[in-house]
This record gives sequence, structure tokens and C-alpha cells, in this order.
Amino acid sequence: MAVCLSTVIALKYPFEDIMPAYRTQAEMLSQGKKEFGFLPVGYSLLMANWTGLAFSSHLKMLQLIFLWGTWLIFSLAVVKSIPLFKNESKFKKTSSLIVCLGICSLFLNPYFLIGVIRVSDNGLNIFLLAILFYCILALETSRSLLLWIVSGLTLGYLILVRPNAVSLIPVFFISNRHSGLSFRSFLFFLFTALLVLCAVSFAVTGQPFYWPANGGYNLFAGNNPYSFSELISNYNAEYSLDGALKWCGLSENRFTATQEQFVLCTRKFLFEEPTVFFQTTLYKIFNLLFRPNLRLADTTIKSVVQVLLVIPAYCWWFSFVCYRKFRKSWPGTSAFWLLVFYSIPFVFTNTDPRFRIPLDTVYILSGLSFILLNESKQDSAQHRSSDRDPQNNPHQERLESHAF
Repeated sequence: MAVCLSTVIALKYPFEDIMPAYRTQAEMLSQGKKEFGFLPVGYSLLMANWTGLAFSSHLKMLQLIFLWGTWLIFSLAVVKSIPLFKNESKFKKTSSLIVCLGICSLFLNPYFLIGVIRVSDNGLNIFLLAILFYCILALETSRSLLLWIVSGLTLGYLILVRPNAVSLIPVFFISNRHSGLSFRSFLFFLFTALLVLCAVSFAVTGQPFYWPANGGYNLFAGNNPYSFSELISNYNAEYSLDGALKWCGLSENRFTATQEQFVLCTRKFLFEEPTVFFQTTLYKIFNLLFRPNLRLADTTIKSVVQVLLVIPAYCWWFSFVCYRKFRKSWPGTSAFWLLVFYSIPFVFTNTDPRFRIPLDTVYILSGLSFILLNESKQDSAQHRSSDRDPQNNPHQERLESHAF
């Protein structure tokens, strides 16, 4: 159901290529050029190796592959969460799962954002983050080395797509400590991620460790005297840079200023406007995690859609704060740490509600895993109770009488 709905929506509505820089970089890659510096290369590399680079229809198919992969991860999570799934008495649970996956197909599909701005690499980020969080959930009960290999491969490539994903490494350290596994498994995970990062970096750019130079750009975009007002009006502080550079006493614009200049101006802002920095930081948390993206929602339907898309975030955080059992569970705890470490690089640089889209995989997988695991445990407890009940188990009654 989810795969069909994703396919219909993705193919019916036009692909909005709002990041032409990715397309330009992909064309350079396909021509064998290795002149890079500003943008990460992970998504452009996939575009460069996709047939029909210049046609949006082929990019749609690339996005569909990412979405289909996401549904595969959800299916695996469902199967792993219900050891008693094949029982005949599970009709109600199966019906609930169909409804749940149908809702997921709406929340996780960037093509549902009809006519609203989106970044073309979101489908890839959704897919990769779904793999990572699935592995984190599975590591609670599994000692499989394959999970660490898959996690390392996935994180290594995700860093090539969005370098701030390096902040997710502590989540796997926490997972390693929680599961009581040998620290060597965590080191193996780090080695795998680094190997992927360096191997792809060298093959694409000729550098053994390529790192994009947009860090200072994003840092000052979210930390300057005009960031707060720009976030309110445009949902992203990037367009505050030109005015902020003038405030800093520089004649350069946001495209010509250097990394060092951005860092120095950020430092000037922190020392001269600490109160504004604190206010902006708090607002960036709201802007990233809880704010509906109404920037281009010029109709009532689009506004309603954007409000619906942020509901999972509110539901998850409300459950985490108010429901102790969920907060103490591994699905709740692991999701919390992933959300925290995912958000840190954005909160201390620049935020945009569109960066939240991949987090829907975390919210829904976390809640789904907790609910299904609880149902399975309750079913198991009921079966054990039934087995101990003499009225339901005459053989057990005879055994207990004989023992007495």
C-alpha cells in the first residue's frame, strides 16, 4: 500500500529541482572533473551515475528507489517487532499495521509536499537515516556483526551527503554500551564508516579526506544579528548573510567571503550579542523540530498539509515527556539520543523545517517498535498465564497436584 501510494504521488506531480548546484556538480562528476570545495558530494555522485542526468523523470525514479528502500526498512522493523505475528488471533493487529503504514506513506514522502519547497536529496537522507535507526533498534537484542557493518557503510555515505551526520557517532557508542557488546564492535563500526568516507572521497575528488567548505557559511548564517528575524520570515537564516557581513565590517557578499571571515564574524557576534545568540538558538530549536513549513503554503490545503506533517514530532515528544515506560524503553531512549545528536549541528549553525523531514523515520519507527514490542510482550505474558491456569491447562493441573 505504501509503495503504491508513494509511486503514484511521486510520478504524478512534477519534480522541483530547487538545488541546481547539485545538478551542476553532478555534471562535473560525470565529465571526470574534480574541482570541488563548497558542497558535499554524496548526492551529486548518485546523480552523476544515473542514466539520463538531464531529465527530471529519471531523477524521479532515483527518488522512488530511496522511498521503496525506506518501506523495506519499515517492513523489516514490523517483522522483527512481532515474534507472534503469524498467530491467527492477530487480525486486529494486522489491520492496525496497514493503517499505520498508510499514514507513514504520507509522512515520509517528500512528494506529498505539493508545490512546497524541498531539497532533492531528502529522499536519500530519509532512506539512510531509516537504515541507521533500524540498526540501532536491532542492536539491543542482536550481536550480529552485520548490523555494525551496515551501520558503518550507511553512516560513512551519509556523511558524504550531509557532513553534519558525523554527530551521530555518539549514538552508536551509547548503543554499544547499552547492549553490553565489546568495544571492539564500536571501533569496527568507526573503521567501516571512515573507510567508506575516505574511499569514496578519494575516488570522486582525488582527496583522501574531502570535507566541504560550507561550514563557516552555515555557522555565520545562523549566528548573526539578523538571523532571528530572517528565521521568522523565511524559515531559514541563509539570506541574512549579506547584511550580516556588512555589520561585521566586510565588503564581501555571502558568495565571496572566506571560511575564516565567517568564523571571525561569528565570534564577534557571540561576544557582542550573547543575549541575541541565546534567543536565536532557542528559536532555531523550534524552527527545526516543531514549526510547520508554511513558507510557500499559499493555499489552505498546503497549510493543512504542512501542519499534518509536523504532528509526528509533537506526538513523539509528548509521549516521551509524559509516558515513563516509553521514555525508559530502548525505542524511546535511542530515538531521543539520535534526535539530540542529529539536531546539535543544525541548532548551532542554521536550521530549516525541511531538515526535519528525515526525522519522521525516527519518530514513526520508534513509536511503531515500542507499540508492537509491548503488544508482543503482553501476548506472551497472556500465553504464559493461560498455560499456568489449571482451567485452561488440565495437564498443568495434574502436574501441580502430583507435585503437591
